[in-house]
Amino acid sequence: MKVNDKLDANVAELKSMPNNLSSVEDAMMAFMEIMGLVKESLRKVLLRGELDEYLDEKDMHCTARLVEMLNQYYNELRNCTENNLTTNFLLEELEVLEEAKGIGLQDVLPHTAFSFFLQQKTMAISSKLPSLVVRVWDYIEGVVIQALMQHSENYPQLQSSMRRAASSLINKMKGKMMNRMMKIVKMEKFTD
Repeated sequence: MKVNDKLDANVAELKSMPNNLSSVEDAMMAFMEIMGLVKESLRKVLLRGELDEYLDEKDMHCTARLVEMLNQYYNELRNCTENNLTTNFLLEELEVLEEAKGIGLQDVLPHTAFSFFLQQKTMAISSKLPSLVVRVWDYIEGVVIQALMQHSENYPQLQSSMRRAASSLINKMKGKMMNRMMKIVKMEKFTD
């Protein structure tokens, strides 16, 4: 029994030692193995909200952190100066309604006034959206890199390349998301 325990301990120690990658094929095999492990870890923490792999690491509890970010964004929107109800409450809205009286149907908000209010709110929200996108993608980048580093700790020779590649890919995704978000906001601003 002692021999088997000692053998198991030595095998575990051997597996935890950095592997020597002597060929491109070895490196590719190691890379594919790491990617499979990272993909499964990210699926667990980002999509399913499972915490079993990172119990003590609060930063890896993704659903909770993303909810915190959305709640913070919601509070920022509620507290922005455009929503300040203590100063000039409804004065601007009343001025717009006075200017847009038009036909003057009772209990009907004129279309131009409604469009103006909607555009104002869209402008107020749009100025805060980029910071949310940056915060979310920076957080996701941290999660991805942490998972990559954890699963590649036995391959230190691959870690720096994988870190750079992940950062580059996430920066591209962040840029695409920012552009897409700005296009949507621009469309909303000009929608009548």
